[in-house]
Amino acid sequence: MLVLHPERANHPLFHCMQVFDMPEWTACVSTLKSAIESKNNPLDVNLELVIPGIQQWHDTNTQVITCLSSKVEQLTDALTKVCKDIQEQRRDQTEAIGGCLHGSG
Repeated sequence: MLVLHPERANHPLFHCMQVFDMPEWTACVSTLKSAIESKNNPLDVNLELVIPGIQQWHDTNTQVITCLSSKVEQLTDALTKVCKDIQEQRRDQTEAIGGCLHGSG
């Protein structure tokens, strides 16, 4: 934006934030200006350089998802067991109460 329209640098936002006064910001704008003027897209990169990073991200992501899936399965199994235990306890209590009522009648 500033490279193509330098007059926009007069916007109050650019005067109230210190980041726009930093040498790094000036260097970034200069780099972008060079890329735009030479019509090189800074997003165009060599695929051979990018693919290993993508592969590493994919491998890590797969490992994390596998681990998470395993933990969810363990939690599901534990909750199912707890629910069954509660049902059995209720059934036993109901039978005990029913037996007491029949025995006292």
